[in-house]
Amino acid sequence: MAVLLALSLNASAEVVASMNNQGGGKIVLTSALCDRSNLYVAYSYVDNGKTIMGCWTTSGDRVLVDWSGDIRAYPASAFVLAPKGKTY
Repeated sequence: MAVLLALSLNASAEVVASMNNQGGGKIVLTSALCDRSNLYVAYSYVDNGKTIMGCWTTSGDRVLVDWSGDIRAYPASAFVLAPKGKTY
């Protein structure tokens, strides 16, 4: 979704969007750039406290997240856009 990518272009590391995950937590997309990449920082947490980091981009109507080599595609429509300035 172009809106997600466009919102990620601001300079601060704000939350762009999030969606619930199967572990009782969320997948969170931020506007911060991943190191040595043109992708953006994503993280996912579950209700037991485990958090994993990844990098994300969009392709058509999908959000692609690289979870340390495990690349997953999610429907962009599953993400809820965050209000400007939102952080977790």
